[in-house]
Amino acid sequence: MSNYSTLGHNLKRGIFNFCGKLSKELNRPIQKFIFDMVYGLIAAKSCFLTEIARELNENIALDKTVERLSRNLMNFDDAQALKETYFAAVSKNFDENIVLIIDDSDIAKPCSKKLEGLGKVHDGSTGKITDGYWYAGVSALTVCHKQPIPVYSHIYSTSEEEYVSNNTITKVYLMRWRIEEYYKFKKQGFGFEKFLVRSLKSIRNLDLLLTVTIGYMGVLSEKINDNMEVMEVIEASKRLYGLAKFTFYAISDGLASIFAKSYLGIRSFFQRLKPSLQLTLFGCQ
Repeated sequence: MSNYSTLGHNLKRGIFNFCGKLSKELNRPIQKFIFDMVYGLIAAKSCFLTEIARELNENIALDKTVERLSRNLMNFDDAQALKETYFAAVSKNFDENIVLIIDDSDIAKPCSKKLEGLGKVHDGSTGKITDGYWYAGVSALTVCHKQPIPVYSHIYSTSEEEYVSNNTITKVYLMRWRIEEYYKFKKQGFGFEKFLVRSLKSIRNLDLLLTVTIGYMGVLSEKINDNMEVMEVIEASKRLYGLAKFTFYAISDGLASIFAKSYLGIRSFFQRLKPSLQLTLFGCQ
């Protein structure tokens, strides 16, 4: 195993570069917000803003970080631009024979009466009708390892005026078990059904950023046999019975394990270089 400090830095750099490609046309505060959220979701394995804030390890009070993340989720208006650049980035893992898996799922929130736009859903876990949201998603299978990378995600409510029945959604059953594994991973691996943000806009933006996060893991999954750092991530996940066909759990566990040994956070990736004193003095001569 490589030195964890070096490996952790390199993996953070990979996330930074990935987020940079997606947000290069956006302003700097938004770029930082996207990087904060994607890294925080990976390191925390949680959708709770408090847990994400802890992983950022900033030199300010934790509640101030949470407040900033919550405010940015509410005010983020560049979702469409992020969706387009994200698809352009992950589409390199597909070919002309792309297999799209289209399905709908539910997000049950039976105890959250104050969330905006709550409607009625059929809870697939309990078989009961409860409060929550519908979730429409499209994933595409990667060329080499047939892993489902999410390419479209939308949360909607039956209480919205523009609601369209989910019966219009087409279902594709080829490789269906992997899309079901993806939904399970999204809910259980990150506790997505337990999110605490309340506005529908914040919920949708959180879902988009989680989609980007899982998409990044899908990109890593295609390198699982030929990239040394990804191999070390799998090793760090310490699978008891070997690597399963659905590799996202191992990648998630491995990344979180490595980042748990890092105490520096990610702020250094956005620090501006201080001007050289020598150059300043030279320029004044």
